[in-house]
Amino acid sequence: VQAGAVLTIEPGVVVRFQSSDALGSGTDTSRIELTVRGTIVANGTPAQPITFQAASGTAAATWVGMILETTATSATLSNIVVEHAVTGIYSSLGGATFTLSNATFRTNNTGLRLSAGTTTHDGVTATLNSIGVQVDGTASPTFTNALFTANTSRAFYETGTGTLTIENATIVNNSSYGVYLNAGTVLVRDSII
Repeated sequence: VQAGAVLTIEPGVVVRFQSSDALGSGTDTSRIELTVRGTIVANGTPAQPITFQAASGTAAATWVGMILETTATSATLSNIVVEHAVTGIYSSLGGATFTLSNATFRTNNTGLRLSAGTTTHDGVTATLNSIGVQVDGTASPTFTNALFTANTSRAFYETGTGTLTIENATIVNNSSYGVYLNAGTVLVRDSII
């Protein structure tokens, strides 16, 4: 999605990504990614979520994922499912320019990676990923009403200088760590870990 362009995806749409990049471009010249430099609006419904997945196969890392670059105008994503990616969504956007709610990340190496911004994400589910959410850089996100289960390494992985806030979350049955703090600060309130 180029600067100045707007991509709107309707409820119920399934976006499928091939496992190889015929153009040999982007951050990984061997795999496809969706790079956003303009605006993306993907608002599904509970009955008709929008799904981003591999065109074939069900393995993690089949495609790169969605990349929200620092120069992107905005991203509004709700009632979405992202699966089979290296990183489901990697966002360098800050503040109110990135809105994510009622999102499910499953079978990715990393479900969601945030490196900038003070954002709030409600109703995020991460399951069957290696890492559910990785927070690095200056990102200071808040997760409310989240469910993180059956991730094989870490549910939350904080490596940045910001503050990760987790409220009203259930973080259970993850193989290694529920919340892993390598740097920064983590605040947990009213949650089950």
